[in-house]
Amino acid sequence: MKKPDNILFLCLLLLCFCSAWSIRKTSYDHFQLVYTWPNTFCLDRNVTCNKPVPQNFVIHGLWPADKSGKPLTHCYKTGSISSAISKYERQLAHSWPSLRTDLMNTNF
Repeated sequence: MKKPDNILFLCLLLLCFCSAWSIRKTSYDHFQLVYTWPNTFCLDRNVTCNKPVPQNFVIHGLWPADKSGKPLTHCYKTGSISSAISKYERQLAHSWPSLRTDLMNTNF
């Protein structure tokens, strides 16, 4: 893997660990790493997207899920996650950009 991919992998691994720690009282079996195609995202949702729109798949989210694949909801303890990945925000911004002009990449 290239160096940026290694950094991204480590950040995602750290995010998984922090997520697991913050929701450890809730039952989950795995994480779903979801990618999106930016042009389709912008067209389907009829939103104004930041320009230039990336021409490659980008991360949409990383969520814990149960055995059936249903994502867990109401996981509000994200403070530790945000602080844990804050020093990697620059590297993550390339693979996990904010597509919408009305939201930051930390708001969803």
